[in-house]
Amino acid sequence: MPMRELVAKEVFKWTILSVSAGLMGGFASIIFNYILDSLIHVVDSFRAGLSVWWLLPALGGLAVGVIHYVLDRDAFNIPCATDAMVEAVNFRYGKVKPIVPFLRVITAPITIATGGSSGRECPLAYIGCGWASLLSDIIKKFEPLRKLKQSFSSLDSRTLGICGAAAALAGIFRAPLGAAIFGVEVLYRKDIEINKILPVTASSIIGYLLFISVYGSEPLIVLPVMEPLSIIELGFCALIGAIAGIMAILWVKTFITIHEMFKHSTIPLWVKPALGGFLEGLILLWLPQVWGMGYEYIQMAIQGQILFWVMFALIFAKMLATAFSIGSGGAGGVLIPSMYVGAMLGGVLSMAFHSLDSSIFTHHAAYVGVAMSALYAAAGKVPLSAALLLSEFTHNFWLVIPMLIANTIAYLISGLHTIYPSQTLRRERAPLRNTLIGLSILLLIALVYFYFGRAL
Repeated sequence: MPMRELVAKEVFKWTILSVSAGLMGGFASIIFNYILDSLIHVVDSFRAGLSVWWLLPALGGLAVGVIHYVLDRDAFNIPCATDAMVEAVNFRYGKVKPIVPFLRVITAPITIATGGSSGRECPLAYIGCGWASLLSDIIKKFEPLRKLKQSFSSLDSRTLGICGAAAALAGIFRAPLGAAIFGVEVLYRKDIEINKILPVTASSIIGYLLFISVYGSEPLIVLPVMEPLSIIELGFCALIGAIAGIMAILWVKTFITIHEMFKHSTIPLWVKPALGGFLEGLILLWLPQVWGMGYEYIQMAIQGQILFWVMFALIFAKMLATAFSIGSGGAGGVLIPSMYVGAMLGGVLSMAFHSLDSSIFTHHAAYVGVAMSALYAAAGKVPLSAALLLSEFTHNFWLVIPMLIANTIAYLISGLHTIYPSQTLRRERAPLRNTLIGLSILLLIALVYFYFGRAL
């Protein structure tokens, strides 16, 4: 068969598959967000008048523990939802048990709504991968592609899993490009699945458009647009990256150590998330700011509305609260908690240096944003997508260069320490031609996207 015809058939196949995965991921994010918003409204309606409100994470943990114990005991063995997605893609060709995506749509909102220190983005990546896995099962069973004279291999199933994860993440983050890069970058500690960028980006855009058609495209966090940073300030961003890399190592070690303690303890499985929620509750009595996702406190840190010593305490309190809540077997992710820790770190460093010279270090919001990106870039081994995600969900593209500088330094300093143990070091050898094509496509997409982004 001529090469042109083979390429045409492959493009036709992946047009169908990427659109299908994008639609499934988009619908998953809409359903998840509706359930989460509804549960948060119910819990918040009576939490204010409840004297033992700090026990709510334990009650939520108990509910999640019982559900997982009855229906999915493997959930107690994974550190977080994104790691489960990475494990499925890297070791099982994107295969996820059919019940898992439906369970996570319920258990993750329970964890978050009852105050669990967690994020909604990572569960959605796993849910999107799970729904794509269901699509793969349908394709393999009924063979609709064979009727179109198309094949569907295990490697195609793996790619479809990445597409579903990116599509679900794109909408909730309002970040079609960042989610696509995240999907191909988070799989490895020192590599990127660049030759899959085109179908993954297509799915990500479909999921994003579907989600914003229901929930709109307002930024999750407001990061003000500002003039370019000075050379001295770029040097400060590099220093932020170095410190963020060291703090990322501490964060990873804290989270993994606590997860392993719960994993190997003799406590009944279904009790572990409740115990983790109770320990988080004790922290809430001291610092209630670690409740739930914490977007509002990230925004306050950006605006300089939190005291220095409170932010300093929140760096470590959020680490412990998240490790107890998610590391014990709760349903959720560590992406937003990592950025929360980064925001508090950036706020502390900004205030410290501003006190030394208030005429030079004047862009407090920028330093907070850079630290958010750098800490997660190092902890999750995602230096590219961390900057892109943050730029997109804040609708602010002016800090991409400072973020990339800080991310690179933080990534290098943190070494192989990762909050996602299922990441492999590198992918299996891919043809150089495919890699070059993928890089060219990524560069073209990025140039066009950021040209229009900066013009907004």
